[in-house]
Amino acid sequence: MDSFLITSVRVFDGVSVIYETGHALFSRGVITLVSAQPPQSLPENCTVISGAGCTLLPGLIDTHEHVYYEVSGLRNSLSYGVTTVLDLYNETPWPNNAKRTARERNGVADILSSYKAATIPKGWPEDESWYCKKNEKRIAAWIRVTSVESANERLMEVCFSFIKIVQETGEGFNAFPVGKTLPTPSISIQRALVAGAQEHRVLCVAHAMNHGDTFAVLQADVDGVVHALVDKTPTPKLVKAFKESGAFLVPTLTVTASFRGMHFGLSMHHELWLYVERCGFTPIEALVSATSVSARRWRLLGRGTIELGKKADLLLVRGDPTKDIAVSKDIEAVWRNGVKFENQGAH
Repeated sequence: MDSFLITSVRVFDGVSVIYETGHALFSRGVITLVSAQPPQSLPENCTVISGAGCTLLPGLIDTHEHVYYEVSGLRNSLSYGVTTVLDLYNETPWPNNAKRTARERNGVADILSSYKAATIPKGWPEDESWYCKKNEKRIAAWIRVTSVESANERLMEVCFSFIKIVQETGEGFNAFPVGKTLPTPSISIQRALVAGAQEHRVLCVAHAMNHGDTFAVLQADVDGVVHALVDKTPTPKLVKAFKESGAFLVPTLTVTASFRGMHFGLSMHHELWLYVERCGFTPIEALVSATSVSARRWRLLGRGTIELGKKADLLLVRGDPTKDIAVSKDIEAVWRNGVKFENQGAH
């Protein structure tokens, strides 16, 4: 693999700015030096890049996407510095194809997937008529969760990186007729899924988009909730429940890239901008959430920070996104596994 030395660059390591003028060397896909001083010697055929006026960051982690059958979305993600994508609901063949592509070449983002979510008959998302009418055969193959035993059956699927459960009554959703309520699994079933995930040593996260459903999955002891609320502003009682449970939240403030025409990768930068401009985060807090915090909470080893021995999944941007989050999308270069992504275009 190629070796690169980035010189005279501001280094944000996923937690804080550790150097205003630092130097980073990576070789054979891993970070081998991060220092205030340049290395005394370089690997053979090492490419030296001036990082003057730029900031080096860990590759961003998009923690809620739906890749479906288009691996082009992973390429677009990487072009915007998103080196890892978490796919949270998909038909089994599609993430298999995306994973195979990510293993075979570094020109796309890495992907981990929950595959199908644990659903209930006639519940979300089976009730999405636009999808059901076009995909009856696929829906027939979904694993329905109707008992603790069927919950355990759901866990027999192989290759999942985490388990996703669904608790969706439809309350607060404009997509459903007024007064319509969707069926949801019982708390005992959800707890069985959480316990099974723990037995498999993977995380269990939940789709929940209103107060009642969110309280329910927190009572089931999920590791995280992967949507913000649509019914009303979070109440102090709900905030307290999150703190007591220790569960994390993936807000998905932007419409995710696989819906409504948003662009894979670019939506990540919009999300960070919303954290700062609408939610009161500092730019550093927003960047921390998309790098080291996501890696820690999702148990993603070897990524999320710039440290010796970590994967050389890196993003070089023009300007200082730790002061102005809007420049996070001004991409100078991206590397995945130490391989530079080519043809980024004019971001």
